[in-house]
Amino acid sequence: MKKLNNIKWFTLGVSVCILISFLTSTALAIVHRQEATLVYNNIRVTLDGTEVIPKDGAGNPVEPFTVDGTTYLPLRGVAGILGLGVGWEPTTSTVMLTSEGNQQSGSAPVETTKFIHEDEYVVISFSGCELDSRNRQCMVFTVVNKTDVTLTFQADSLSIDRVSLGYISGSDDVAPNSTGKIRFRTAESFPTMSPTSISGTISVIDFSKTIFENNKMFYDVTFTNLSVK
Repeated sequence: MKKLNNIKWFTLGVSVCILISFLTSTALAIVHRQEATLVYNNIRVTLDGTEVIPKDGAGNPVEPFTVDGTTYLPLRGVAGILGLGVGWEPTTSTVMLTSEGNQQSGSAPVETTKFIHEDEYVVISFSGCELDSRNRQCMVFTVVNKTDVTLTFQADSLSIDRVSLGYISGSDDVAPNSTGKIRFRTAESFPTMSPTSISGTISVIDFSKTIFENNKMFYDVTFTNLSVK
């Protein structure tokens, strides 16, 4: 199934693979689809002599492959290894890489293993657990709002290391075309402030009803046992 997903990503060409050898042909700028044979040969990747394992947005290992003698690596996995943020701009079909300290609107400013969700409206990533100004435990998420309206975020359910939390409170807004933090709290103590996995559902709400189709006001983003080591 992992290899079938890789084939689908390559065929669709949506911010998944990075070409290792530099290509200069202007034909690459033309949108088209072509068939290719992907060859898997247990390709390993090292950084300064140390083996590293590229992973996808959910923290799962992704195996590199070759096509016609050219090696392809998962873009998000390589960016995470190098400490780069990755964003996707659907309007111009542009992959946006940003270095630490120079994150831009539309990019995911957190490490790859904590990536949760990306679509045409938002990028959501888990940023960790912290204490707020009133010494309450919070789960913190980083959100990139890629729309022209203010979006509101509420959590319907949250779990830490497969332990379900109680009543979830917190409702945060993120301004149009900007990056912000959203925080969720419970009345009970977290099982740990350094989770290895999280689960939950976050509602993305557009109270103006100007973005989502069919006059919908919200949709849900669900993540299950996401590795956040």
